[in-house]
Amino acid sequence: MPHKEAEVGTLGFKTPARRSRCIGDQGFHSATKPWVSPHSLVKVSPRLRVPSTSRLPALAEAPVFPRALVPSKALGPVAISKAPLAAQLEAFVRREYKIYSTGNRDCTHVDTLHIVREAFSVFLEHFSEYREVLSLIRDEYEAAFQELLSEVKRLRAVELETSSDRSVHAMEMLKQREAFKSIVSNHYAQLQATEGIVHSLRDQITSYEESNETLRAQLKKAKEETREATDTSKLLTKSMIEEAARNSQLLAARTANEREIGRLKVQVDMVREELKDVESRYTALLEKTLCTGGPDTIFKGKDVRAKKKLDQECEQEAKKKLEESEENARQKASEEEERRNRDNAYFALINERIDELLLEREQLKQQLADALASRCASACGSGGGGRPASTSRARRFSADPGALENDRRLVEGDATYSRLIAAWLREEQMTGAELDRLDVLIPPGASEDHPFGFLKATLPVRNRYLKREDTIDMLNSWWGFRRNSFDSSIKHHFMCWLQKTTGSESGAQELGVNIVHVCEHNIYDPDCRAFLLIFRECVPEDVVHAWTKDIAYFEELCRESMSAHRFVRCSVLYDKLRNKLQEKTYLNMLELRLYLWRNSDANGMISVDFLFRKDSRFLYLLKKQLLREVEEFTLRVVEAIRSVALDADTVKLQDVVNALSAQDPGIPQGTLRRLVAEATQLTSMDVATCGVDFTVRLRPLIYRFRSAVLLRRVTPPVDTSQLNPNIFDAKAIVEEAEEV
Repeated sequence: MPHKEAEVGTLGFKTPARRSRCIGDQGFHSATKPWVSPHSLVKVSPRLRVPSTSRLPALAEAPVFPRALVPSKALGPVAISKAPLAAQLEAFVRREYKIYSTGNRDCTHVDTLHIVREAFSVFLEHFSEYREVLSLIRDEYEAAFQELLSEVKRLRAVELETSSDRSVHAMEMLKQREAFKSIVSNHYAQLQATEGIVHSLRDQITSYEESNETLRAQLKKAKEETREATDTSKLLTKSMIEEAARNSQLLAARTANEREIGRLKVQVDMVREELKDVESRYTALLEKTLCTGGPDTIFKGKDVRAKKKLDQECEQEAKKKLEESEENARQKASEEEERRNRDNAYFALINERIDELLLEREQLKQQLADALASRCASACGSGGGGRPASTSRARRFSADPGALENDRRLVEGDATYSRLIAAWLREEQMTGAELDRLDVLIPPGASEDHPFGFLKATLPVRNRYLKREDTIDMLNSWWGFRRNSFDSSIKHHFMCWLQKTTGSESGAQELGVNIVHVCEHNIYDPDCRAFLLIFRECVPEDVVHAWTKDIAYFEELCRESMSAHRFVRCSVLYDKLRNKLQEKTYLNMLELRLYLWRNSDANGMISVDFLFRKDSRFLYLLKKQLLREVEEFTLRVVEAIRSVALDADTVKLQDVVNALSAQDPGIPQGTLRRLVAEATQLTSMDVATCGVDFTVRLRPLIYRFRSAVLLRRVTPPVDTSQLNPNIFDAKAIVEEAEEV
């Protein structure tokens, strides 16, 4: 076959024409020129192991690459002339594939790959000049095949692992599904049971509401009965008061009668003494006349008888007057005795009536309480009857005159103690009825809404009957501890101080409730009022530290300026007050000056120890005025901020600054920004540089102004209604002084 004749491959692809190189090729031709692919950038030389870029001419016609030999039954014979080697190789491949596929029906291309390898080895042996290139190609294909085979094995292993994991996961899913089914069934059963409970609870709520309505109706009726009983009790009390007033009038009349009887007795005694003196003088004169010697003075018989008769008449008349006076005195004494007996009987009847009324009142109260308790017990289904009325009160109010007399004697014997108790009650601004009700104190409870709910006192506590002075001393001691520790809240610190003072939680609750009770009964005392306002978050706790600092400052100045006798001049104290407390109003300053003037001596000096003692009125006035000023100014600022708020939740920061400045124009800008910064929890620089539309929350701002920021005036408020128009006119003052 000529070497330039084109050969057609087994599968119909054209290959370049080649000439045979030797007899061993058996008709296979080798190319006399190097073959170059039109897509290759290098030429291949049989003498070189590595392809080199060089002079391969382009083929005249485009080569057609042969189709891959694949063992497929679809391939059929092609009616084109073939090279002998190609025909032999194709026949070998087909034969071997047929033999292998006959025994192995499920074989794959990988299983028959050894056939193709053997054919390719034969092909390499026949084309030795291309052996290196083809070996290189074969090695590359083998390497790629090995990589793909290893990757396929790895993927199969991964697939096996994945399938096993999938099966395990499927088993777990099935188990979880079964578990979830059981859980759902259990929850459904619980839901059914809960629904049944809810229905039963609804029925109970309905029954309870009905019983509640019934109890409310009964309570309303009981309230009406209680109101009627209260009215009756008031009427009885009023009648008792009237009876007591009448008794006091009768006792006063009796006392007046006794005094009149005593006066008359004294007059009778005086008349008797005068009569005795007259008789003695008359007897002495008569004896002197009878015993005097001389003819002119001797009475004759007739004159003597007349004289005796006159003496008898005088004596009878004197005896008659004496008997009349004695009879009158006896008659008055008998009348007074009858009146006294009648008054005693009437007084005994009144006492018996009072005892009966008290007994009826206590029995009525007990009956009302028993009736209310029995109704509540029957309504709540307790099944227990009401408690029988106690007869102890009836026994206590029994009409035994001996017992009443003993009680009255004990009361009269303890008159001194009664006066002391009455003085203590007046000092503590309480009455006896309030004292009887205050054997125990009702605590505020554990509600967070109550200002003293942090005490956690839910049961009645013992009333210690603390004095106001002792309570104020304890509060001052606690404020002293508080000044050194601001790391905790005031409520927590107060509770810790109570526990440290008493040593137990119950003792702390008892002492705290007693302190609150004393402060509530002395609301006008500045220490007690400040304590309540601070815990109710109406004023900050700095107000106490502020007046403590002011008092210490004044005391230090006065002790520096006092004389050797520990006295200070009032004019010096006036100047110090005016310079330090510039925010004082005219009336407050007048009150302080009036107190100092009233307690100063003729030289205008006042004792420093007297001013700064523990119970000084001067310190009381300073505390009271400062607390009132802070409370009033804080309220004015809060209301001014509310008035400029945008809505119920927001307010402009600039409006807050303007509102605070409008309430006191004398506040410096630095102090003003500091106060607003403390209230808004910003910095002073933020307050100074904020925009016009910068807003803050209203409620936290007001809360901080009331509980954490001390608002004190710098200048006094201007109130022209309290000022005299000539108060600053020196000429008018001089004229007024001259008129006085």
